[in-house]
Amino acid sequence: MFRGALAFLLLCLAFPAAAGANCLPPVPAGHPLRILFVGNSLTYYNDMPAMVEAIGAANGLPIRTGLAASGGATLHDHLTSGDAAAAIRSGPWDYVVLQEQSSFGDTYLVDGRFRVRPTERWITDAAALAAEARRHGARPVLLVHWAMRDSPEDGPTIEALYARAARRIGACVIRYGPALARAEQALGRAALYQGDGLHPMPLASYVMAAGIVRVVGHRPVARIPLGVSGEPIDQDEGRRLGGNAVLVAVDAARARQIASWARAAGDRPSNAAPTPPRLPALPRGVPLPAALAGRWEGPLRLYPIPATLALNVAPDGRTASVRILSAAGEEMKHADELPIVRTVDGLSFVFPQGPNGTQIHFEGRFVHGALAGIARFRSADGSLEGIGSWRGSPIRSEPPH
Repeated sequence: MFRGALAFLLLCLAFPAAAGANCLPPVPAGHPLRILFVGNSLTYYNDMPAMVEAIGAANGLPIRTGLAASGGATLHDHLTSGDAAAAIRSGPWDYVVLQEQSSFGDTYLVDGRFRVRPTERWITDAAALAAEARRHGARPVLLVHWAMRDSPEDGPTIEALYARAARRIGACVIRYGPALARAEQALGRAALYQGDGLHPMPLASYVMAAGIVRVVGHRPVARIPLGVSGEPIDQDEGRRLGGNAVLVAVDAARARQIASWARAAGDRPSNAAPTPPRLPALPRGVPLPAALAGRWEGPLRLYPIPATLALNVAPDGRTASVRILSAAGEEMKHADELPIVRTVDGLSFVFPQGPNGTQIHFEGRFVHGALAGIARFRSADGSLEGIGSWRGSPIRSEPPH
């Protein structure tokens, strides 16, 4: 017991500021800072590490970066493939910066929107990579990513998950989110997000890079280069493409703004608490009509794209054919003769063709002359899950009685 307590004490002494400011040590004068980034497309998009090097050089802080990243990769992927360990051994590095995949390895849909749910499975992988970094003389750092454009309410949950991991594994964090928030206030989201609502535009990557340099360099970022050129990266896979290209270009006024926004970046973990997404609920209804036979159609908010549920109930009310249609009316999936389970105030049925081999469980109530309810699917390991709402109005001349 004493040995375990002593080990815990030494860990606290080694990382006294993991939950506070100034976690990262000052850089010795004239010392080139060596940073290995381990992550995914959020990490390498627009060659953000090259921007870090350029901003560092402009501010008297020589930085050499390395990159172990591929599109959609989780820290678990890096751990099991061995690519991160190989990159760490290729050092030496001062910092190994770890960035988890945008949804922490899960795919979670709520009413058709990608959301983040509180999860801790990824922390085990982060801890293993942090231990590998320490074995080779590097300090592990967690790079906090941002929320999707259409789910900004996930921001506090993301911050809280990184803070929890930082405390558990004794790592520092870099939070460029506050700098991006200031940029968003000034420019709007369209200037920062790609069309997918997740990946950064070059300007956003430049703001991230400036925030990173401010934190690791312990100094204001006074000079922002008006342009950065380098070897382009395949945005899907993270491969170097060869040649030379302009990665980002700004005018003098924008450069001054970026320098100002970068002051908001920091290494103090957020105190926010993870907040699970608010889920759609089964509505209150009235007793089902005696006659359900016929067509019922309406919106299905379960997929990332708009969809319509078309339910055709057989004359005996015991089975139904189900079609899921795209916004253009094209059939995406269908199934025939699905058994309907009917209760006094509702119904349910199971659609066998859910995402990635799952089944979609539908529940419904009779509300204001229409069917309305929720639909759910979940993979066996829980890494793919969705819940959404649906509604079906009667497609016939007379409403049901």
